[in-house]
Amino acid sequence: MSRPICGFKDLTGPMGLNKDGKAFYPKYRWDGQPKRVPKKGEYFISGAIPQAYKATSDDMTDQFFIAVRVN
Repeated sequence: MSRPICGFKDLTGPMGLNKDGKAFYPKYRWDGQPKRVPKKGEYFISGAIPQAYKATSDDMTDQFFIAVRVN
């Protein structure tokens, strides 16, 4: 099975705000599954420097590795 170059390394995602209104960057990791088309609201791994991005619609056609949030 192919895997992303980053493997299970933690990746940054889009900036968020914590309860105090301070900026933070949540961490995401590959879910261990093969590539597939992400569904709306799921995070996927992409980029020359891999990062997690949120799928904004179900209209995507390219396959990506899916990312899950690390607590």
